[in-house]
Amino acid sequence: MFRYDYTTPLKTVLWIVFISGVLFPLFSQTSQDDCQQQLAESQKMFYEGRFDAAMDLVNHCLETSIPREQRIDAYRLLVEIYLGKSYRDNAKKTARELLELSPNFETNQETHSPALMELLAEVRREMEIEEAKKTEALPPPTSQKKSIKKWLYIGGGAVVTGVVLAVLLNGGEEPTVLPEPPVFP
Repeated sequence: MFRYDYTTPLKTVLWIVFISGVLFPLFSQTSQDDCQQQLAESQKMFYEGRFDAAMDLVNHCLETSIPREQRIDAYRLLVEIYLGKSYRDNAKKTARELLELSPNFETNQETHSPALMELLAEVRREMEIEEAKKTEALPPPTSQKKSIKKWLYIGGGAVVTGVVLAVLLNGGEEPTVLPEPPVFP
């Protein structure tokens, strides 16, 4: 007679958990190291004028899970590649992503191109203007509270007025006596 071993699925699950707990961090670290090497290689390709190959490597890195600092570096390099290829719209969009990821990103005249510094300054100004428009569009919070308070007073006054009118209009008559309920056997 066949007998099912109930511990086999449990052993399988434990092995999967163990292997993923041990091997996943190793693969994750390898991916981060590979990306660091790819970014260095793509920087070299950028300086050599091989923009398409550099862009492919940077985009490959951005598709993986990399630390924030590497992601910032990848976006910065991608902006410079787009500027080198004269893709201004793509460069502007990527510069916005860079500044959203790192609002305090600082440029350096010794290591960054003037075109990158100008584009980042332009995108920062646009983001500040957009932020200012958002804050201007919002009404002051006190006006909303005053409006709600006003409607509560009006509603309360209407209820009180209705009660007073009901008492005054019905106050001159004798109260109506309701008949007794029927008795059931």
